[in-house]
Amino acid sequence: MAVLRTIAAGLRSLFRRKTVIREMDQELGMFLDMAAQEKMQKGLSHDDALREVRLERGSLEIAREAVGSAGWESVLETFRQDIRFGFRTLRQHPGFAAVVVTTLALGIGANTAIFSLINALMLRTLPVRNPGTLVELFHQYPGEPAFNGFSLDSYKIIRDGNHVLSDLLVDSPHFFEVRGETLETQKVIGGYLSGNFFESLGLRPAIGRFIGAEADDLGHPSPVAVVSWSYWKSKYNLDPTILGKQIVVNDTPVTIIGVTEQGFAGLLSQEMSQDILLPLSMEPVVHHSSLGWGSMWLVGRLKPGISIDQARAEMAVLFDSAIQAPDVGPYVRQMKFKMELAANGISTPLRQMLRTPLLALMVIVGLVLLIACANMAGLLLARGASRRHEMAMRACLGAGRLRLVRQVLTESLMLSLFGTLLGVLIAYFGVRGILRVITSGRQVVGLPVHIDAFTHPDTHVLSFTCVIAVATALLFGAVPAVSLSSLLAPGLQQIARIGVEIMAAL
Repeated sequence: MAVLRTIAAGLRSLFRRKTVIREMDQELGMFLDMAAQEKMQKGLSHDDALREVRLERGSLEIAREAVGSAGWESVLETFRQDIRFGFRTLRQHPGFAAVVVTTLALGIGANTAIFSLINALMLRTLPVRNPGTLVELFHQYPGEPAFNGFSLDSYKIIRDGNHVLSDLLVDSPHFFEVRGETLETQKVIGGYLSGNFFESLGLRPAIGRFIGAEADDLGHPSPVAVVSWSYWKSKYNLDPTILGKQIVVNDTPVTIIGVTEQGFAGLLSQEMSQDILLPLSMEPVVHHSSLGWGSMWLVGRLKPGISIDQARAEMAVLFDSAIQAPDVGPYVRQMKFKMELAANGISTPLRQMLRTPLLALMVIVGLVLLIACANMAGLLLARGASRRHEMAMRACLGAGRLRLVRQVLTESLMLSLFGTLLGVLIAYFGVRGILRVITSGRQVVGLPVHIDAFTHPDTHVLSFTCVIAVATALLFGAVPAVSLSSLLAPGLQQIARIGVEIMAAL
């Protein structure tokens, strides 16, 4: 109850401030009158008694501030005052504010744009159950990049012989030409899935059902398809009658049986959405593939308590046995097994293309932002010379060192906030520009890139932007704040106390 009363009193002080001040003045006035009455009993006049009480107790304003500062709401109130004063100060120097905000916006915008790409490609996890336990399987020829692409026989050997994976999935991405009754022919990314794909990932359909065990029956191909939620929305406007409709995929008619839940569109992550998903049994029919080496992309899930190093050791032995099969060529026999965590999805050409340049750019733009903060600190120090009289006056009126530092840091935080808001706008267009420059406006290795996936900020990007805004405010505001607050040297403190006593006496 005491806590609730404290909160209620604080809220009343914030939202009914004039009433609270009037009541406080009445109480303090009554206290001064009572103290003056005691002095008057000693023979002093009313005016002399009040003057002595004020010299002993201080002025009414100082007493009111002392009482008001005892509550939690005083912190919010002084912060509000600092913001109002900061707005007035910045409005009086628009040129200075514009230079600082623009400089910070360029630095923060560049950092946010690069981090948005890094987040989308390297940090954003798949919307599936326990994505941290997913691993991607590769094989690598000496001197060449690692590649995820196995044969049907090797898939069966690894699936049936391992003791470290609870599930082994097939997601074989392909480029499809799709048309339908109301659809013009269009190229989209799709893929062929094993029957345990959706169940292992813990996914549920938005409508309809998913591909099941029929996907693995290669002798009886099942002409069905599951489409992504984004494809359903863009092509069918979320029409539930999509179930049972036929589309033609690479000249092969298939029937739509389900739609994935919103946010999931395959394991290629969001930059390359797999919009048409077919059973693995349809790959020989649609693509006339023999399911040899290179046709099946494998993703596994680690069993509880199994580390990726343990899994690598066992899977490498199984891989060696798979490449010793009689029908395996000499090129494949020289390959080595690799395994990496796949919480962010299957490694795509775009991710491989941008990983190193993005990390290098992040370091460069971070250094640029540090230089910008140093320059801003220099500008604030130069501007601080013209504020010495202002700070001296505030010190004489009773402002402490911490109060002066807080005021200057509040102004720095406001500048950083304005720079951040403008920087987010710059970052939005910057991400699109960077991608178009890197990809030269073309498809990446024959696959269309969903640029919108990079421009939709999530909690990682928003948290990064907030942290960088506060960090920049502290970096370029701390030194000027401490420098200005150093006016409260011992001599000046003495002058401030004398000034306060004189004002109390008046």
